[in-house]
Amino acid sequence: AGKDAHSVWITPDGKSVWVVNRLSNTISVVETGRDRVVRTIRKVGDKPDILAFSPDGSKAFVTLRGKAATGDPKLLSGSEPGLSVIDVPTGKVIAKVKLGGDPHGVGVRP
Repeated sequence: AGKDAHSVWITPDGKSVWVVNRLSNTISVVETGRDRVVRTIRKVGDKPDILAFSPDGSKAFVTLRGKAATGDPKLLSGSEPGLSVIDVPTGKVIAKVKLGGDPHGVGVRP
């Protein structure tokens, strides 16, 4: 549903699959029961990359790429390295945490 689908996670309740689209700067939400896109979350940030959910499924945390660490111009680079926090029920970005470097992963634990 978007360009350059990269990271895929199932929500903790198993009701949907979230797909991060790096070149569209969006997330496609696929309902597992109907196997179709039911929502597109826009304005996630520049070059969203990897996502993880809070254990209760209320928040999603999505890394935003920075300048490619190797300096290779062929690698994907973004302009705002950090982390977007999304309220899962509403699909709205509720916070952005600025980070340095090129975040390429996120882990969440209880």
